[in-house]
Amino acid sequence: MKKCANFLNEKRNKFVNALIKTPGFLHFIVLHILMKNPLHGRGIRKEIEKLTQHKLIMGPATIYPLLKEMEEEGLIKGKWNMGGMHPRRVYTITKSGKAAYENSKFLIEIKLKELAEVAKLIETEVFDE
Repeated sequence: MKKCANFLNEKRNKFVNALIKTPGFLHFIVLHILMKNPLHGRGIRKEIEKLTQHKLIMGPATIYPLLKEMEEEGLIKGKWNMGGMHPRRVYTITKSGKAAYENSKFLIEIKLKELAEVAKLIETEVFDE
């Protein structure tokens, strides 16, 4: 039971992270954030934390390879901004990225509703005795 308590108290909930980090889902979230405005990697990380109410905390070792992959796929474009104290690579969504976002939006909605439904069924079975 101690192991279960530790699992529930972790700041970075591994269960939530595993669900959210399924292939394509993080791409979708990054595209969603960049639909609003261009951002640098740290800014994208902070927006993901805000969006998930700090249930998904991504480290640099996760976000930067993801951004590089998305840039190579042509979904986003990065450009160095040399202003400010530190140079930062600012990312914008491309035309191809916008199309990919719109194409996957419906599918993601269905999958999220399915996940919520399954979670509710399990919650009802286990806790509503």
